[in-house]
Amino acid sequence: MEAAFAGAAHIVEGHFSTQRQDHAYLEPLACAAEVANDGTVTVWMPTQAPFETREQLTKVLDLPREKVRVIATPLGGGFGGKMEITLEGSRPSPRW
Repeated sequence: MEAAFAGAAHIVEGHFSTQRQDHAYLEPLACAAEVANDGTVTVWMPTQAPFETREQLTKVLDLPREKVRVIATPLGGGFGGKMEITLEGSRPSPRW
C-alpha cells in the first residue's frame, strides 16, 4: 500500500457520503402462501435467504419454526435486496 501511495499521481483523502441507494433487481416483489390443515404455512418466493426469511416469518406469524416452510423460487437477481421479508409479512387486502 505504501508503494502504491508513493507512486500515485494524486491522493484524495476525506469523508464522502451519498444519498441512500436502493437495490436494482428487475423482478417485482411477489409471493404465494398456503396454510395447511395442520396450521403449517408454506411460502413460495424469490429470496436470497430462505432460512432468515423463515425466522422472520415465525416472529411475524407467531408460529414455531417447524410450522413455517419457505420455498425459494428462481431468483432473477437480488443484489442484496431480497434478504429480508417485505410483503411476505403483511396482511392481505381486506377485499380478498
